[in-house]
Amino acid sequence: MSLTRFRPDQFPAFGEIFDLSPGHLRVRSVSFVLSNQTDKAIIGVAFRWILSDRTGSWVPYTLRTHSFLSPNPLPLAPPGKRLLVTPGSFFPEGVVSGQGGIVGSVPSEKVIRLFDGASDVNVEIDSIVFEDGEVVGPDQLHLARDIRARKSAALLVLNQVRAAESRNESASEVLQRLRAGPITDEAGRQASQLAGELIRARSLSQGLKSLENIQVLPLLFRRDGNPL
Repeated sequence: MSLTRFRPDQFPAFGEIFDLSPGHLRVRSVSFVLSNQTDKAIIGVAFRWILSDRTGSWVPYTLRTHSFLSPNPLPLAPPGKRLLVTPGSFFPEGVVSGQGGIVGSVPSEKVIRLFDGASDVNVEIDSIVFEDGEVVGPDQLHLARDIRARKSAALLVLNQVRAAESRNESASEVLQRLRAGPITDEAGRQASQLAGELIRARSLSQGLKSLENIQVLPLLFRRDGNPL
């Protein structure tokens, strides 16, 4: 496993990504490429940038994602492949080659200004999750917790919407309540987020179908047996 600062001459396949928007281009110098040198696909990653200014003060910027954010999960980085990591976005090598994959959003102006104001930028891997469920790294950003909660959150939303429909109640009202909380755990936080996505969806039925299709997640573990 290696993490290398992006250079156009070293990673030409990813070069066109930075032409997608001015926002992507402005964070090119603080983007990195993760190379999967193992024989297992990567399905989850979490990173932490450390930004320092000229006074010596520093601030962290974090980013994490996993394959199960999509109803049709694809690996972020299959064996021998690479993942471009920018502030706000992830681009699997399969996206560039036309094989598809999950990507993040365009970095916001707030994020861009944060990086513009830094005199020194470093990045570190907080955790990596492989296809067999193995978690590597300290996981201080709780990526394993996020993955575990995904299916529970989807079921929470589905069960409440279906129950409302059986009582001839409005699904939109149920979703509004879920969106508003209260939020007591990670599954509840993700359920609130999913409810918001369904409220904005063009087709509620298609959105619910996507939640039904979220796959059973792998049993997450550490090779040394330590708890997650």
